[in-house]
Amino acid sequence: MGILGCRVVVGLAVLGAAVLTGGGSAAAEPAGGAELVDRVRRALGPAVVVRETERGPDWVRVQLVRTDEAYPVAVDVLVGTGAAPRRTAYLLPGGGLNFAANFFTPRVHNLAHDLRRQGYLVIGVTPREDSLPALSNDPVAGGWGLAAHRRDLAAVAAVVNRVTGLPHDVLGHSAGAALALSYAGTGPAGLGRVLVLDTTGPFDPVAEADLRQRAAQSRDVVAGLLGTTHAVDTANARRTLLRAVAADPLGDSGVARPAGGTFTWAGLLHFQLIRTRDAGGVFNWIYEPSVHAGEYAFGAAPAQDAFALRHATVALVAEATDNLGSGMLPTALLRDLFALWSGDAGLVDWAGIEAPVTWVNMGEGRGDHPYGARPIAEGGNPDVTFTVVPGYGHGDPVWGVHADRDVWPLLRA
Repeated sequence: MGILGCRVVVGLAVLGAAVLTGGGSAAAEPAGGAELVDRVRRALGPAVVVRETERGPDWVRVQLVRTDEAYPVAVDVLVGTGAAPRRTAYLLPGGGLNFAANFFTPRVHNLAHDLRRQGYLVIGVTPREDSLPALSNDPVAGGWGLAAHRRDLAAVAAVVNRVTGLPHDVLGHSAGAALALSYAGTGPAGLGRVLVLDTTGPFDPVAEADLRQRAAQSRDVVAGLLGTTHAVDTANARRTLLRAVAADPLGDSGVARPAGGTFTWAGLLHFQLIRTRDAGGVFNWIYEPSVHAGEYAFGAAPAQDAFALRHATVALVAEATDNLGSGMLPTALLRDLFALWSGDAGLVDWAGIEAPVTWVNMGEGRGDHPYGARPIAEGGNPDVTFTVVPGYGHGDPVWGVHADRDVWPLLRA
């Protein structure tokens, strides 16, 4: 089943399609791949080292980190080895995620490889918080708001763009998409396109005044935590839950179930993924309603609940979680996201975004809230599109087994 309907605010790009192929064992290194990676490494500075290398039959991925910083930005370089890239794509992960979890899971059938096959040099920019220890509350993270993330991205992009001489695009998912928009608003030289994948912009001040007010209230709550809470956990509870599901899926979680009794471990996991908005928490009201789209029906007893993910699998969720570092989200970044949704000025220069913008939201993820695209177009940008993919949850455009058919073509010009 393909895309059932699209809601377009301004224009519509011509879309293409591609067929994904598998990875495999390493092959001889054609000219270009390793040499380009080494040029990027040297340009990033003498303190930068290779932390990880991975090869396929026609690609190489190298992760670069600085050794002179306690919590460095990690830079993943993915390049095809059969032909020189034509453009650079900077991939910006969502809050609490890193490049490997967000864009390189699973290892072969992923969005990063799809872009590589289109002729991109793929640069994954993993923020500093991924390097924190799990459950860390280091005060240094207190300054890692949206502006700090934008400065880190700009520093990496300036070096790589100088080395390659290629035009560049930015693609962000969730909080990474907010970062892509913030970066684009600074008018960086050579920026070609801004690809926004399931994020929320400012809510409409008239039609969505209640949501705008709720975002402002949440902003104030989170801002009040900044003196004592410098980062919040987004992954470690999920890791624990996944282990419990693997060990005893029908075991009693001890967590109250809306229909009475307590969830099984498997039921609790699926409820949190499918009915995310109903799971509570200061952040989860932003989903409509799912991290992953699916169906959940209560039975007469907890063990009789029926549930299934629609596009992703529990195995993929577990793989992505295993690929995370700290899974921590800076409180300052969370504050800035709520502030952006409430319409606070200064976080994104909407009128300053001159590059074409392709904004693709998931109908059951961040939903149909097109107001964020409007100030970009009203600022004079003639090439802004906003499209909603029905039936997909927030994580499904990157981890859905048919995202290559239903979502990724919408990101191609």
